[in-house]
Amino acid sequence: MTKKMAVRKNKPKQKRFEFKAPRLSKAIARATAVLTVLLGLGFAVYQGTQAYHDIWPVKQVMVENDLRYVKESDLAKFVMSQDVKGMLAIDIKQLQSKAVEIDWVKGVEVRKVWPDQLLFSVSELQPVAVVDGGILTREGTKIAKDDREWLFSSLPNLSIASTDKVTNQDYLKVWQEFKQIKRQLELLALNLDALKVDEVKNWHLSFDNGLQMNLGRKDRAERIARLVKVYASIKEVKRIKNIDLRYHNGISVEWLAADEALNS
Repeated sequence: MTKKMAVRKNKPKQKRFEFKAPRLSKAIARATAVLTVLLGLGFAVYQGTQAYHDIWPVKQVMVENDLRYVKESDLAKFVMSQDVKGMLAIDIKQLQSKAVEIDWVKGVEVRKVWPDQLLFSVSELQPVAVVDGGILTREGTKIAKDDREWLFSSLPNLSIASTDKVTNQDYLKVWQEFKQIKRQLELLALNLDALKVDEVKNWHLSFDNGLQMNLGRKDRAERIARLVKVYASIKEVKRIKNIDLRYHNGISVEWLAADEALNS
């Protein structure tokens, strides 16, 4: 063997490096296929559910009783805002429970009238007073005012000035006592139409003839009873401008000036 051949023989062989992407295992491939099928089935079910929800959509909302405070347009908007609009899929009990969230709705019964109508029978909340920022109902809720002020023009006005939060129950308690006082003063031909509770809890009464009355913070029932006893003995009651009942054994009367009395 020649020297040249020996050198060639002893030369180290070069190694080849190859990169091969790992093959997806059969388990992963099978899981991927199953997931794809499930996603497809889920989408198909969703599409089918949506189609079911929309079969025979509601086209008309009817009310079988007269409404004074609830707006029929609010009922229609409520129905149209529901996710389910098809006659087949609508859950009547669920619809009735949600409907009490509509302004002035106390309770409601709903019936399906095929092929495309919902018939509402509505009982309404009853307003009793105009209060700060809304209308107080007999049931103790407060509803925001709307553009129908004429509906509530005959209601008394109640206002509570307080640094603390005033709740609907606070207004309801004031209204209940206001109602009792109003009945008593009607015996004197006085029509009470407004009450303001000031920051120190004094009750200020206003009457439709312009008379003002300070009832104070306490013993209000006793003070009204005292007024009822002595009022008939007051001469020229039409000239009374203000009555202060914050006295232990009597009352204070402020009179209208002569020109004020003539114009009253």
